[in-house]
Amino acid sequence: MSKATKISLIVACSIIAALVITIITLACVQSTYYSPLTVKADYLRLWYSGEEYDRVGICCNPDFNNSSITGNEIYTKVVELDAISRKESVLTGVMGGANNFEASVSKTETTIGAIKNNDIVVEFSFEESKILIFNGEEYKDSSDATVKYNKIYLVVSNNTYLTETTAYLVNTNVDSDSQYKVNFLSKQAELYNYLTELNK
Repeated sequence: MSKATKISLIVACSIIAALVITIITLACVQSTYYSPLTVKADYLRLWYSGEEYDRVGICCNPDFNNSSITGNEIYTKVVELDAISRKESVLTGVMGGANNFEASVSKTETTIGAIKNNDIVVEFSFEESKILIFNGEEYKDSSDATVKYNKIYLVVSNNTYLTETTAYLVNTNVDSDSQYKVNFLSKQAELYNYLTELNK
């Protein structure tokens, strides 16, 4: 084998090794995608095709008990699974096109009734109005007013891959309800399955 061939082999092996290391690294490193769910809610309700889950009532109340699970345990599990739904390896995100997606905020005329009519909706309620934080900053609407909300309605879908997800932010502390929708990425299959089992 000539010296030039040996050098070519060494260079080729080095490039392959570098590629393998890069792929393994990207497969191991996790990215966490944006969500408006950044503040602990005071209350939580579950909606199934417009019907409230009557075995929970106010889920964040630690005194609630349906003999097998407390409302606070349900809330904790929902928050945990929501956090998991927004984590993905960098490699999977790149392969799935997640890097080309940008979370967005827009005003919406969708009614609360229409929102609740989705298969599964989690309603987070806050005793005091919260300010929407978007891209690390207070979000302001087209008139430069800070967007506030006291309810978040999270639509839950049975998706195993990062998919566009919608949360509706509503402020009922004003004369006419102010509603915005936030579109972001999540893979909600685990949360969907948990909430489906809970309703059986």
